Order: sequence, then C-alpha cells, then structure tokens
Amino acid sequence: MLMQRLARLQSLFDLIQKSESGNPSEAGEPFYKTVLEARTGEADQLMVIAKDFAEYIAILREKGKEAFEKAVSDEKRRKLKFCLRILLESQPSVNLQQSFLSGGMLTARSSREALETAMLYQGTASALKNSHPAVILKVMSAFLGMEAAVQADAWIADHYKHHSSLAEELILPGDMPDVILTNLENTARLERTIRLAGPQLAGTALSGCPRDIISELESKIFSTSGAILLNHDIEVARAEYSSDEIADAQNAFMELLETMKISDMETATGLIEPEKQKMPQDPLLVADLSNLIMETEEKLLKDILIRLSPQVIAVIVQGIEPMAHDRIFSTLPTAKARRVLDALEASTGIDTLTLTRNAQIFAQQILSEISQQHKMTAKQLPITGRLRQLLSAILSRE
Repeated sequence: MLMQRLARLQSLFDLIQKSESGNPSEAGEPFYKTVLEARTGEADQLMVIAKDFAEYIAILREKGKEAFEKAVSDEKRRKLKFCLRILLESQPSVNLQQSFLSGGMLTARSSREALETAMLYQGTASALKNSHPAVILKVMSAFLGMEAAVQADAWIADHYKHHSSLAEELILPGDMPDVILTNLENTARLERTIRLAGPQLAGTALSGCPRDIISELESKIFSTSGAILLNHDIEVARAEYSSDEIADAQNAFMELLETMKISDMETATGLIEPEKQKMPQDPLLVADLSNLIMETEEKLLKDILIRLSPQVIAVIVQGIEPMAHDRIFSTLPTAKARRVLDALEASTGIDTLTLTRNAQIFAQQILSEISQQHKMTAKQLPITGRLRQLLSAILSRE
C-alpha cells in the first residue's frame, strides 16, 4: 500500500528541479527518473533524518507544543528544520506545496537532495493530518527501499514497546469476542473487514474485547508495528468513548464482517451476476479517485462527506484503494459511518459506469464547495495543480 502511494509521487518529483545555483529560474530536468537510485550510504543518511523527524512528532504528541518548539530551536539541518517550523506555525489546511515553493525547497542540486525533499514533503503532509509517528516513519521509509522498511519496524517496536500490549482491559457484554474467534479461521475476510472499517472503527470495536482475543487477532493479521498502532487506537477509544458508543461500533463491525461473509458465499456459489462480482476494471479511475481523496484537504473532505448520501459514499468506497478507505472512515462522523456501512451491506456490487458517475458527483462537490468559499470561477480557484489535474481527469470521463 505504501509502495503504491510512493509510485504516485512522480508529480512531486516533477516539481523538484535540478539547479547548480539553487535558483528555481535556472532549473533544468526533473529528478524523478533518478531520484529512487540513492546509494546505500545515502539511504542510511536519509533514514536517520526520517527517524529524527518521527522522533520530533512523538515529542509534539507526547510532551506538547512547548517541548516541541524547544527541540526544534536546537535543530541545525536546514530542510528538516523548515518542515518542523511548518508544523509549529501552520494550520492543518496549509498549502504545503506553496510553502515548499516559497521557501525555496523545490530546487535540488543532486538526486540525493531531491529524494530528501520528497521524503520530508510526504512526512510533513502526514504530520499535518495528525498521523501517528509510526505511520509517518513508514511513509517516509517507503522512499528508501526494503532495508529501510525493516529499520522503520525496528525503530517503531523499540520506541513504542510500552504500547505493544494493553495495560488495561475493558470487557463489554456481547458477541464480538466469539465472532472474532470464529472468524480467525478466515484471516483474509477479517483483514478485509478491518481495512474497510478503517482504524478508528476497528480500534473502537476491539476496545471492548478481552486482551487475549486482541492478542490472538494481532498474531494472525498484524505486523509488530501494526499491532502497536492498533493498541494505540484501542487506548484512544477507551479514553474517548462511552460503553454505549463502543457497543455501537462493535455492532457496526460485526454487521460489516457478516456482509463480507455473505459476499464470499454468494461469489463462490455464483449467486451474484458475473459483471457484479468484480471491482471496477478501470485501474486509472480507481487510482484517480483514490488520489483525489488523499489530496483533498481534511476539513473540506469532511464537509463533503457529511453532505453526500451514504449510498454515494458506499459506491465510492467500493472503488478505491485501502489507504483511501482508511481516510474516508477516519474522517466520517461515527453515526454517518454506520449509515455508510448499512448502505454497503445493502449493495450488490458496482460496475465502472456506476463508480464513474458517483466519482463525478464527489468531484463536483469539491469544486462547488471551494467556489462557495472563495466566490470564484473554476479557473480562478486556489487549488493545487495536482488537485486540478485529478478533478479534470474524473469530470472529463464519459
């Protein structure tokens, strides 16, 4: 999933121009063709920067803004400090591309510098979305190859070893533990359900389960870092939600799991029409729609999802990649997420035409909302070139 996301960052590399003087006006060829060819020594150096960036985010989350500001003031590396200052001074809605451009960060003298910029850009974007430091490090390490991914897992396991098991236990009456145990024989179905539910709903539902059930689930499905993140989501849910809200999340999760089970049975027995059995066969549409969801600013995305009907969202969810799934369900209010799950349960599948029409409704809502906010025509709207490209690609489909 992270590697798929990395592969779509060519548009960022297109922005990073080669210049011996560092002057953007003298820029030459883009670096994206060679930027992934960093030598082992360079990858190790950049991995140190990625770990330090994640460490700074951990300070911000665990010790607060004052401790973060003090730590940033002592940082000497120019690009790293630039990104940290953005996090210190900016709102989540900041135009990160414009900030990098105005700060002279989109000009590089070498492929190594271009790779550092791209890595820090994506790390900063994730931090602005309030992502967990472990997620941020995994995203940044994806630029540096498989060895870096192993290093990232080791850092996460060491840094968050106190989160590797839950200190407290909350057990709610209900069928959730038995349902999980019964379905552990089909880990693929459980994994699909967890991905579709998203981290917030899955963590909330599991927060009311016994520790041994959670541990068994983690051993079958999650990596070490994934288990740490799940435990973090569970701890947050126990701190923020009431027993009734956790019970509601468990019911929604079990309904979704049952939907996956019924879908598997119908597909296996041929009860679903052949053209409805598969996801849309247009990979470009799936990629464009997934990218559009990932690129849309968080508050704007939330406003649009609240306005869209659960049926439209359910269609979109069936035609996007896992990372976009997670973003939709982590953005939706709990009550609306349950209605979307109900719509998914009632769905009999989608085809490319249905996905196209609903994707265009989503794209039109983005343009409408931005134009209302700024009172401008479509050509004048203050949106990034990447977002404009994705909107155009989806709206121009027939």
